[in-house]
Amino acid sequence: MSPLIVWFRNDLRLRDNPALAHAAASGRPVVPLFVLDEESDGVRALGGAAKWWLHRSLTALQASLGERGAELVLRRGPAHDILLHVIEETGAGAVFWNRLYGPHEIARDSAIKADLVARGL
Repeated sequence: MSPLIVWFRNDLRLRDNPALAHAAASGRPVVPLFVLDEESDGVRALGGAAKWWLHRSLTALQASLGERGAELVLRRGPAHDILLHVIEETGAGAVFWNRLYGPHEIARDSAIKADLVARGL
């Protein structure tokens, strides 16, 4: 049974997380993933306060996942490239994520989704 990747972005929580809920409901293993992407088009580098918040949020998410026997995979780089690498690494059969509504995020997510569908995911 191939695992599923849940790509965490701005939604660094276990409760009220539709992507995680759908993946978990499948009964398949879940690979929680966070990608720090400061390289893709339209992405702004994080400032000091945002980095502080992100560090604390990721630490809390990792602790919550650890209590449930899962480990958060942390990667840095272009999200599309990282997703493809983690899919290859884990043999994942699908990727779940929650929507973002900024124009750059919509364009990026649409391109990623089209590529994954073309790959049979």
